[in-house]
Amino acid sequence: MDKKEYKINFERAESYLKKGNFNQAIREFEVVLEKWPDDPRCYNKLGVCYASLRDFVKAKSYLEKALALDLKYPEPYNNLGNICLEEKEYEKSIELYKKALELNPDYAAAYSNLGLAYKRIKRI
Repeated sequence: MDKKEYKINFERAESYLKKGNFNQAIREFEVVLEKWPDDPRCYNKLGVCYASLRDFVKAKSYLEKALALDLKYPEPYNNLGNICLEEKEYEKSIELYKKALELNPDYAAAYSNLGLAYKRIKRI
């Protein structure tokens, strides 16, 4: 798979994800990973898919793999924070959102999620 083919397949998978067709998105992201096994973006997106299907064990596994490939990639921290928030692990979610913001101070979703986590533990 060359770069052009990669881009087409990745965008197709993202399209399925945005439409809520998580199982098809998973299949498409896995196709990309067969040829690009070191792509942290794919692992992050697979984590999002599995989290959307509420399979938090698989989601965490993929998100952690994304971070193993790139510790400076803020999105997996945010997405892991979302899982922790769902699992009522508020302090851990706050740590993860703060890490995402440390890496990208302009990350609006992480600010929003951090505020939600603080609200859940009644700090705001």
